[in-house]
Amino acid sequence: MAVTDQQRAMGVNWFEGADGSQIHLSEDPDHEPPKRAHVAVVCADDELPEVEQRLAAAGIKVRQVENPDIRTFLILKDPSGNRWEIRSAT
Repeated sequence: MAVTDQQRAMGVNWFEGADGSQIHLSEDPDHEPPKRAHVAVVCADDELPEVEQRLAAAGIKVRQVENPDIRTFLILKDPSGNRWEIRSAT
């Protein structure tokens, strides 16, 4: 799904996964990110290293958490300060 130039000028963007899931993002100059709330996204196990590399290349600090009892996941804050968790599928 393409974002129009008008939407982009308004700070709107969205992304669609191969399975049809979507993440919609928009800018809000008055936004104050919550302290603990976050969005969690699952990606294929073999995609997690590439996601981590791309985030690092974009200058986003990422903390990887590995625990044998749970999935591997990345914790990060986007440029607006929102917390994200990106999990492996298994």
